[in-house]
Amino acid sequence: MDFCCSRIQQITRSRTVGVAPSSASNVENIALSLLDPLFPTVKGIRLIGVTISSFEEDRHDEPDQLSLLI
Repeated sequence: MDFCCSRIQQITRSRTVGVAPSSASNVENIALSLLDPLFPTVKGIRLIGVTISSFEEDRHDEPDQLSLLI
């Protein structure tokens, strides 16, 4: 395997929305809107990842943290 650090470039984009996305299609639209300005690319793309964080759901019937059954 050949690996050359100078050929790898990491690009990070983020978006904060006011309301949590209600469907996978909403998440997809947000992700695509972040990727759109990067295309067409001169270099190839090796990996694209989407991370979703800071969700808060109002569920009083479940514990805050699940226990690990060992």
